Amino acid sequence: PGPFDYQRGEAKMIEKYGSIYAVPLRPMLRKSAGVNDNISVEFLSDANAFLLGEYLAGAGIGYDAFAAITLGTGLGYSVMRGGRVLTNENGRPYDVPAIDNHGSDTLNNICSGKGLSLRYAQITGEIKSAKEMAEEKDTISLQLFDEMGTILGEHLQPRLERLRVALLVVGGQVSCAFPLFEKSLSASLPGVKVVAAHRPATAALYGAAAYG
Repeated sequence: PGPFDYQRGEAKMIEKYGSIYAVPLRPMLRKSAGVNDNISVEFLSDANAFLLGEYLAGAGIGYDAFAAITLGTGLGYSVMRGGRVLTNENGRPYDVPAIDNHGSDTLNNICSGKGLSLRYAQITGEIKSAKEMAEEKDTISLQLFDEMGTILGEHLQPRLERLRVALLVVGGQVSCAFPLFEKSLSASLPGVKVVAAHRPATAALYGAAAYG
C-alpha cells in the first residue's frame, strides 16, 4: 500500500507500517528469501495487484477495461484499459481518489473501515469496527454504509465515465459488507456494473504472481 517509493523500494507510510518508514526493503527481502543481489525484487501497488488478480481469476475475467477498489483501513483504487493496468511514470496507481477532498475531510477518511468506525463514534460515542457495524446492522451503521456508497460513487463516477469503464469490482476487508452499500453505490454509478470481488482474500496474490 502507498505511499511507497517504487524505485528505491521504500515505504513512506507514517501511520501504517511506521517501523519500516524509509527503510530499504530490497536487501531485507533478499536476505529473508536467501537469494543473492543478482535477483530482481520488484514492487507492485496492492490495489494494482488486486485488480490484476480479479482480471485473471475473478470478477474481471472477460473485461479488458474495468476498475477496482479496495476498502480496508484505507481506500485503494486501480484501473485497467486495453488489458493493461494504468500507472503513472513512477509505477504508482494512475489515480488516487483517496486524497480527494470531501467536505472538511478526505475520501480516504470517509470511505474506509477506519472512516466508518470514526464516524460511528462521533455520532454515538461508541467505538465499533466496520465489521461489528456490518454484523449488528443497527440504524446508524446502516445509514453510514449507505452514505458511504453514495459518496464513493459520486467521486468515482466522473473517473469511470471519462475512461469508459463499465465494471467496478469491490474488494478489501470492508467488502464483506457489500450488500449494505451496493444499492447506494450502484445508484451513484449509472451505466456501471458494480460487483463484489470473486477472490477478495487472494486476488492480490494472483496479481503479484502474474506481474512477476
